[in-house]
Order: sequence, then structure tokens, then C-alpha cells
Amino acid sequence: MSSKDLWFNFIGGIYHQNDPPYFDCDGKNWAIWLQMNHEDFSNEIMTLVHQMDDKFKSSHVTSLNQDASWKTLSFKTWGIDVQQNELRSSIINKFLKSFPEVISASINILSANSYIQKHMGDTNGIYRVHLGISVPDTLPNCGFEVNGIQKSWKTNKILAFCDAYEHWAWNHSNERRIIFCFDVIREEYLNRQKEITLKVRAFLIWQMIFHRFKALKKFPSGIQKLIIGGIKTILLLLYPLQKKFGTLIPQ
Repeated sequence: MSSKDLWFNFIGGIYHQNDPPYFDCDGKNWAIWLQMNHEDFSNEIMTLVHQMDDKFKSSHVTSLNQDASWKTLSFKTWGIDVQQNELRSSIINKFLKSFPEVISASINILSANSYIQKHMGDTNGIYRVHLGISVPDTLPNCGFEVNGIQKSWKTNKILAFCDAYEHWAWNHSNERRIIFCFDVIREEYLNRQKEITLKVRAFLIWQMIFHRFKALKKFPSGIQKLIIGGIKTILLLLYPLQKKFGTLIPQ
């Protein structure tokens, strides 16, 4: 795949390229690092879950998870550090500093007897990766599906997939499922890392505004794209400040 095939949800429609639903990333440097440090990594995440339970937030896209049973705690969001959370960690912070190609990272909790609706991600320019931390069950009770293919999470094992395809998750067990979710820029797009992060962050900000002010749905798609472009320009101007001080909006 060449860089000309870079795809974004808000302008690309349904994803039809020939990427596999799941990627074999076990040999990547960041994956090897996680396997070597999995015990300390897992212990820190479980400590943070217990210490910061009230800091986890549900998605602003309520249609994905209407009962707020899917919650996250972010450490990095599309290239920008969430410093107030990073400072509470040590090994997660070390992982993010060691691999700058990791552009987003969060702890994700899916409550017992709940699910996340089918949806597509923001771009094909990343590996989206789930590291199993506390996995209460396997298929068919607890699992994940990408483009029609189902898999189980495994404790201390990574599950890497193409976020551009339609996917969803469910947990029909009686315990919550905990993973560490992170995004890694794919090798063929490393020279476009800044472009990817700015475009997706602009779209996500527009999405937050869109869900707060429903009347914006009446705007023509061309106007919406112009607004997203304007947001991207503002983010570009703020980029040096955010790279230095982290997110300007609490996460």
C-alpha cells in the first residue's frame, strides 16, 4: 500500500481497501517491549484503575454505548500528551516516550453484560492495538469482531487490527473487561504522522460539537468539511503549544 491510499472516515466513506482485518505485530519493537514488561505494565494499569476509577470517561458518541458502560482513561490522544494522567504513571509514560510512533493510548473498561455498537474508526493509517489486561471470558461470551471475523482477547497478549473496518465488542460475562488500547502509525505512513493526527483531531472536535448542537446536522457536507478544515488550521497553530504542554482540554 502506498501513501496515496491514506483513508479518513469523514471524507472516505465505507472502507474498501485490501488490508487484513487483523495484523500480526508480535515482531514489532513496541510489541516486544510490552511482552518483556507485561507484568509491571499490567500491575500499573490495575493500580490506576483502582486509584482513578472516577476519572474514567464515557464516549461523547452516545450512540456507540448508550448506557455509558464503556469508559476510558487517556494518556495520549492523537499525538498530544494528556499530562495530568501521564504523571500518574511510570511504565506507561516510559512506553510512550520510547515509541513516538504510538500516537494514542488509553485504558479501556467494558462493563459486565454490555457491548459497543458497530462502528468504523477514523483512519487506516494506524495499527489499533488492544493489550489484554483483565479478560473475564472468551468467545462466544466475550469478544471482538472486525469485518465479520471474531477473536477473543487474551491476558497480556496484543490484538492488532485495522480500525478502518467496521468493528464492535461485547462482554456478556459477569465481570468487567479491561484492556490497554493504543494506536501506532503504520510504517508506510510515518512521514505523514503529523497530517494524520491533525486531521483526525479536527474531525473529533467537530464530532463533539456536532453531538452537542444537533442543528448542525442540517449543514451541507461541503460546509461541514470546510469547518473541519478550519478546525485543523487552528490546531496547526496550537500544535507547538500542545506538544509542549499537552492537551488544552481536560481528558
